[in-house]
Amino acid sequence: MVKVLHVVESFASGVASAVIEYVANSPQCDHYLLYAGRKDAPLDTTKLDLFAGAEAMAKGHIARAVQLRRMQRALNIDIVHGHSTYGGVYARSARFDKRTKILYTPHCFAFERTDIPALARAAILIVEKALSIRTTTVAGCSRREVELAQRLRRGMAAFYLPSVVPDYNVQSGPESSALSLVGAGRMSFQKDIPFFLEIVQQFRDSGSAATFTWIGGGTEQEEAALIDAGVEVTGWLNGSQVLDRLSASTVYLHTARWEGFPLGVLDAIAAGVPSVIRRTPSTSQFPEEALESDVHGFVQRITELTDPIARQELGNSLQAFTVENSRRGQSEALRKLYAVA
Repeated sequence: MVKVLHVVESFASGVASAVIEYVANSPQCDHYLLYAGRKDAPLDTTKLDLFAGAEAMAKGHIARAVQLRRMQRALNIDIVHGHSTYGGVYARSARFDKRTKILYTPHCFAFERTDIPALARAAILIVEKALSIRTTTVAGCSRREVELAQRLRRGMAAFYLPSVVPDYNVQSGPESSALSLVGAGRMSFQKDIPFFLEIVQQFRDSGSAATFTWIGGGTEQEEAALIDAGVEVTGWLNGSQVLDRLSASTVYLHTARWEGFPLGVLDAIAAGVPSVIRRTPSTSQFPEEALESDVHGFVQRITELTDPIARQELGNSLQAFTVENSRRGQSEALRKLYAVA
């Protein structure tokens, strides 16, 4: 059986969910995990039981590289699969024997970030180009990620690994024109909480009524800013609880500045809820009717979605667009991807 070692420096939130899906949908492999958690996002330690073995990362970059190489040799790992920026650096800078295949899923290339200076983004791009030489295959979680990977190096092997719409039994209730609007995720610069708050304020200023909820958590200061604006903050919930809260809402608002692939939109589809998505390079692939560029556009589109028929039409459009984001589709993609070993 092929042995896969997942290297995840930030085993939390969307990345953790994605890796767990990869494990569940490739049972033909033995999966191991080298991970670090985040202080601002809880680690569900029960998820570690899904792996054949899991080890917390040591402190310090050099120590982690040594630890990774030791694990690979001790476990006789066939494939090292690095996730996100640091996981990708560790996986591709450690020295393995030539038979070991190195896969990399960026979950959004760091040079796409807008919270760091242009010079830093340029430096990250140079590092990514250099490390591409030691990458067997980039497994992009979006088609844009695949395109970006192929620009890094001529002949770069890049493969689309679709994310999955979660399984969920939607409980249909009576249609209502009352709006319950929800955002989700780990509060951060990426999620752009100020943008979300501007939507809240402008929507209320327009004279329209709605309740606003943020599913997830952040720092005390970030949560207080939302609560002070009259937004309910749920704190961290498990996967089924997130879907329950989404199912009880009418529209999901995706306000992130950048993204590898917006997993929140897939959660909303599973819960039977349409999404209004911020237009960015990483979301431009979504149906035009779901995209808005600014706060005014969000408010206008939300107002239109007071109509249950409009919500149904938008939800159907998004569902049709993500038809390939199935367990079967991901399982087939993983079978091909891990066949490199």
